[in-house]
Formats: sequence, C-alpha cells, structure tokens
Amino acid sequence: MPHGLRVILMTGLLCVLILLNGQTNANALQLFDIKTQRPVSIETVAPTLAATQIVSVGERHGSRRDHDALQNILSAVLPHKKQLALGLEMFQHESQSELDAYLDGELDDAGLAAVFERDWGQGFSTVLPLLHFCRDNGIPLLGLNIPRDITRKVAARGFSSLDEDELSELPPITCTINPSYEDFLRSMLGDHHHETRSFTFFCEAQRVWDATFAVNALNYLAENPESTVFILCGSVHAWKPAVPSQIQQRAPETTQIIILPDIPPGAVMTTADGDYVLLDSPQGNP
Repeated sequence: MPHGLRVILMTGLLCVLILLNGQTNANALQLFDIKTQRPVSIETVAPTLAATQIVSVGERHGSRRDHDALQNILSAVLPHKKQLALGLEMFQHESQSELDAYLDGELDDAGLAAVFERDWGQGFSTVLPLLHFCRDNGIPLLGLNIPRDITRKVAARGFSSLDEDELSELPPITCTINPSYEDFLRSMLGDHHHETRSFTFFCEAQRVWDATFAVNALNYLAENPESTVFILCGSVHAWKPAVPSQIQQRAPETTQIIILPDIPPGAVMTTADGDYVLLDSPQGNP
C-alpha cells in the first residue's frame, strides 16, 4: 500500500457531497479534505493557507469554474494575510515585465491578452476576472513558464536535444525521470505513446515544466519570504509527485498545500497525492 492515508473517492460520493454542501451553504466554496474525508469551507481552511509558503492549485485549462474558485480562495485568505502572489503557468517567465506593467496599470486588458495569446494560446476570458482581482488587490502576478518551443522539442526529441542557447533559457534544472514518476503520469494521463522512447520524452517535457515552475516560485519566495505564493497550473502538475515534489527536493523546509480541481472517476487518492479537492464554486460552471 502506498504511503499516506488511502482514501477511496468515487464519483457518486462526490456528487452526494456537492448536493449536501449546496443545501447547507449555497454561496460558500467547499473543499474536500482528503485526510479527514470531510467537506470543509474555505473560511475554515483560509488561516492554514495564509500560514503556508506555497499553495499549488490545479486547474483544467480553460475552466472558468476552476479560475473562479481560486479567486474565492484568494479572497478568503486576504483578510488573514496581505502578502500574496499568484504564479501562472499561462505566462512565461520572460513576460514578467509585462505582468508587472499590467499590475501597475501601464498595460490594459487588450495588451495582456496579446501576451497571453503569445505565451499560451486561447482562453484568456476565463482567467481575466481572476487577473482583475489580483490587480485590484495588489497581488503580484508571476510568469512561471518557459518558451513553448523548448518543451515541444523536449517532448519530440528529449531533454538531451536542447542546445546551449535553449538551455540558457531554462533555470538551473536537471531532467531525471524515475519509474515512480512514469507510473504517476501513466495513471494520470494514460500511456498514449506506444514506443517507450517517446513516452520517456513526454515524461521529460512534463518534468521540465514541473522543475521550472518550482524554481521560479521558490526564487520569488526567497526574495519575498513573508509571502504565500499560489501556483495556478494544470492539474497534472499540481499533484504532489509533480511540482510539489520538485519544490520539496529543492527546499525541504518549504511548507506546502495542494488543492486539486477534481478526482478522476473511480480514482484512488491518498494524502501522498494532494490535500484538498474543490467541491463547489459559487461562480462559474461546475
């Protein structure tokens, strides 16, 4: 049995909990505590989040529901702590000056939309209310990602194919893939690569993302030690074996909490995978 408390969460159970939560408090964001197997309100968890250094929040790309949920989480934490920051997978680290300009009112929504399209692609409208909230409340926005052509090259040809110029665009990371990480990705995404070599390259690309997000978040935390850094990233990166594991390897003393957007139907989850799961959101679509 894997280490950590084993919790079997089935889709039917989650549906029942969502219904119960909606009946008791229709306007409160609810989380499912994996350790206690009980739903809790964000108001209950907020002080703990405020005392944590890095909070990884998984999202399904383009999900307004997930982005609105994070906005509600930040809103609940702010009364307990003002020094917050939001790291975003959707923006590259080299776009930091443009994110700063947006926060300072020197770049408008249209300008930031152009940066988003360049760095990420479509879906800007789903995250815009969250960005407005951060701008209006003085929450720094952090670009965590790297140029897309680098991860595409790694996925196609492996980490060893990167030349010196490409490596210079990365933070100081390595790309070691162990069997447990491969097993994690297979369980999360399924093995769509029939050749072992191509799946290894896929794992390396995922690891490059994980390590880069971790390093960039830790660098900000080192310069702003009183802050709590929230990381918004794709769900697969938020699970403990991914970005949180890279953070733990580099800075074992860093306190972390992981909030996941959902649980795959019929999945078996443990506290070695995450801490909380979103159950309900007062805004957006489920």
